[in-house]
Amino acid sequence: MAIGDLKTPKGLKNLDTFLAERSYVEGWQASQADVAVLEALGQAPTASNPHVLRWYTHISSHELAKLPGAKKIPSSLGQNWSQFAMESTNSQIMCVVEDDKVPVDLLTEMIQEFEDHVQSVDIAAFNKI
Repeated sequence: MAIGDLKTPKGLKNLDTFLAERSYVEGWQASQADVAVLEALGQAPTASNPHVLRWYTHISSHELAKLPGAKKIPSSLGQNWSQFAMESTNSQIMCVVEDDKVPVDLLTEMIQEFEDHVQSVDIAAFNKI
């Protein structure tokens, strides 16, 4: 769906209609697509667009751009990052790691460097490719 310029009333109305039946811009969880639309809005919408206001309040309560994996870990290491599974006390990151290129210990240390956002790192599963 083409929403248009979010700085215009028509663009905001299109986004409000789009979000009337959705919680997120893409998919079933908050993603970097939501961050992009949030940045395009620039400021909180008025109450005349209730669905956009609800969405804006929810998305802006998360610091998506500051979460580990968003843009901080260098992509040159060969990982493919999925969208975040968002909960208020838990962030899960799924990634594909080429064992020959990146040791798991190095990856764990890199994620733990985000001390403000990461309390611990647990590896839930390994899949051999």
